[in-house]
Amino acid sequence: MAAVEFAIIGAPLLLMIVEIFQSALFVYNTSRLDAATHEAARQILTGSVQKGGQTAAQFRTNLCSLLPVTIPCSSVIVNLQTFSEASYPGGFYS
Repeated sequence: MAAVEFAIIGAPLLLMIVEIFQSALFVYNTSRLDAATHEAARQILTGSVQKGGQTAAQFRTNLCSLLPVTIPCSSVIVNLQTFSEASYPGGFYS
């Protein structure tokens, strides 16, 4: 009797536990990707990438070191562009 009850309850319970772990992994990956993006944007905005003379490949490698192991570096796309600053006071970009 106990084996039949466990068979009926065990499968949904096991699936629910697996779903909880999958959701936790998704939240972890999302938060780490967000943190890596913020750190990369901060490095660009403060000028440390330009002052350090980093190439695009070095910047990408640095960015990939901030990502969790579950996100492969081959799936990371880096697209940076520079714009000239406007001549009038205020520092806006043209």
